[in-house]
Amino acid sequence: MRREFGLVLLLGVAGAALAVFAVRQTWAQAIFTPPRPLPAQQISVTGQQLVPLAGALALAGLACLAAVIATRSAARRVAGALLAVLGAGAAVAAGAGVRASAVLATAQADAAAGALGGSTTGGTSPGGA
Repeated sequence: MRREFGLVLLLGVAGAALAVFAVRQTWAQAIFTPPRPLPAQQISVTGQQLVPLAGALALAGLACLAAVIATRSAARRVAGALLAVLGAGAAVAAGAGVRASAVLATAQADAAAGALGGSTTGGTSPGGA
């Protein structure tokens, strides 16, 4: 029984951590091509930008795992059921939030917020500033 409990907790931590790390990665990229002579700009969109609910539910799932460890009997079953609901909610949110229109809207918001501004070249300025 103890071995099964440990395995279930390990799988729960792995699933929640995977979801947390996945939403922090780039899920899509949008390329904006302005008029010449300006170069094309590439905006990366993360899962957290597209589906902030999925990351929040994954973090809540990690907290729920602590509740599973800290409780006994009926309370542990309630915490386990809540953990399952949080996991299913994160999966549904991640699947429903990824559409081309959402990616473009998020990329345009990033561009409007200044993601396209600034220098597109590397290195330091000629004045050393």
